Amino acid sequence: YGDHRDLHLSIRRQRQMCIRDRYNDDLVVIDKSLIPADGDIGAFLIHNTEATVKYVDTIADKRYLIPANKNYENIEIDENITQIGKVVSLFRDM
Repeated sequence: YGDHRDLHLSIRRQRQMCIRDRYNDDLVVIDKSLIPADGDIGAFLIHNTEATVKYVDTIADKRYLIPANKNYENIEIDENITQIGKVVSLFRDM
């Protein structure tokens, strides 16, 4: 288990990054060397400005970001979306 500080060791920094959620202070760990497959949670950059973490799925041969909140539409992955990596851990600040 350990704590999140060992994620900052130099050996891991090249392939992993940590981001903190600005709304609830959760810590999200992303492995930049892994491509999220269908059903995984991935980190993405939309229009080079907005970072988002969403489920990934293929529907009718197209890949989509699937929001957890069903009030929002699926987002088709296109040239405006840059993949950052696969989410491998989430630390909740409780």
